[in-house]
Amino acid sequence: MDIAFIYIGLAQSLFSAFIIYFKKPRNIANRILGFWLLAIGGMFALNVVKLHYEATQDFWPISLTLSTSFPIFLYIYTKYVVSDYSTFQRIDYLHFVPLLVGCVVLIYFVPSLTQGIEEFKEELNNINSPNEVGYVFKLYIWVYCLLALIFIINYRRKIKNYFSFQSYKNSLNWLIFIIVSFLVIYNYIIYISTKYYLGAAMPHIESFRSGALLLFVYIISFWGFKQNQLATNIRSPKLNFLKKNDESESKRYTKSGLSPKKAEQYALRLIDYMDHSEAWKNNELNVAALSEATDIPKHHITQVLNENIQKNFYTFVNEYRVKLAMEMIISPKYDSLSFVGIAFESGFNSKTAFNIFFKKYTGMTPTEYKKKHS
Repeated sequence: MDIAFIYIGLAQSLFSAFIIYFKKPRNIANRILGFWLLAIGGMFALNVVKLHYEATQDFWPISLTLSTSFPIFLYIYTKYVVSDYSTFQRIDYLHFVPLLVGCVVLIYFVPSLTQGIEEFKEELNNINSPNEVGYVFKLYIWVYCLLALIFIINYRRKIKNYFSFQSYKNSLNWLIFIIVSFLVIYNYIIYISTKYYLGAAMPHIESFRSGALLLFVYIISFWGFKQNQLATNIRSPKLNFLKKNDESESKRYTKSGLSPKKAEQYALRLIDYMDHSEAWKNNELNVAALSEATDIPKHHITQVLNENIQKNFYTFVNEYRVKLAMEMIISPKYDSLSFVGIAFESGFNSKTAFNIFFKKYTGMTPTEYKKKHS
């Protein structure tokens, strides 16, 4: 059973890495996920070598290095999913520096790789709390997962500046599920590994570890293939993410370099385009598509909408949709259409989103509105 999990994990990791890395449209987030899956594949490959050559004690520094790279990949993948970077930022290479230093230290300062694991176990037994090393790894994982969650929270606070719709594609619930799954699965792996290294009888430990890791491979492969990098201007996590940050948002706009005159021109161009193109009928319209159509930078669209038009992108677009829906509801021409049909004809992507925004805009439900104007 051990060898089955390992070979399946190796094959699945490499296959998923290839598919996701070369998935179109090509973007930096998919490449990061591809490298992460390759690192996981490296862990499975290492286990194959250990089992075939009966060298289970020799490669633990490499195994430890690969393992500790996973939370870094999770954090960086989250960062690039919620941002529209086109290239990998040099500063993010720094996350891997302590990892490489630790690997060098483990290799050159352990007396012998063949005795390395025994030395490691002796050191563990000499520690006042035998699980202390496990706690360090858990803290390391939790810190990176927390940073990833901060990115998501910061993104969710600003989501209506970038999208005119709500769906699993931009809610990032799937990414939260991946983070939680990683925390549960990898804390489990750390727990049983610590017990094993301290002498607990676990004859099938590789089945447990490889099986858990294989489950996680399936999770990130499935969701990673379905998702694309989001078109936002979010660049870094805000440590004060629990507070409303209107003042800092205003300060950010003052540094954008957009003059009042140019902002007014952009505002008129946006309104004119929306009035004549009916682009809002696209139920997945986002700020990136509008930027490309109007030749206005994305960050300037966000600024103009918030400062000049006094609306976020979500409200700006959906007001066009709800106005058309109001006309359709009271027009005899559309009597054969249900409210769901009217919602989709107007550009909404779901009945729920249509009902919520319609009630917010008119103060009535679609049914109440139709009865009032019958």
